Amino acid sequence: FDRSGSMGFALDGTTPLGSTPSRWTVLRNALAAALPPAERTLAMGAKFFPRVFDPGTNPGTTETCATLPGLDLAPALGASAAIVRVFDDTDPFGPTPTFGALDATLRYLRARPRRGVSRAIMLATDGGPNCNFTPPPACRCTSTSCAMTRPDWMINCLDETRTIELLREAAN
Repeated sequence: FDRSGSMGFALDGTTPLGSTPSRWTVLRNALAAALPPAERTLAMGAKFFPRVFDPGTNPGTTETCATLPGLDLAPALGASAAIVRVFDDTDPFGPTPTFGALDATLRYLRARPRRGVSRAIMLATDGGPNCNFTPPPACRCTSTSCAMTRPDWMINCLDETRTIELLREAAN
């Protein structure tokens, strides 16, 4: 689940005002309604990205692109409340390291093979994956305010090639 800073915006990209919910809130509410009916028969887990940071973390550092190994919540029956609680307990922040989160998820699943058990990964994100460390000018920016001279240019570089390749690999 994408917990990047843009998830704090309304669906139309503006700052939420009054009764207009953020993308984070819309996703939380959709999951709160959709997950409980399946939680007795479907073991659910979760990986949130980027990881939670200390309040003083500079959003323009490579640290904000790092993803922790494993999952935030291991797959289990009855996990819907725990998944929704993460939405209630954290706020959107930082970039969108989709590749790193998918890679950690696939590594987790590969380390725990389950013959004869179907598995699925649901990716919920509001935009293009970034945290690509390809140097400018090859980088395509995912932000309208890219300043490729800043030391934090890399968090805004689109990382679609690696992410799509990893999704294909996961599907196979």
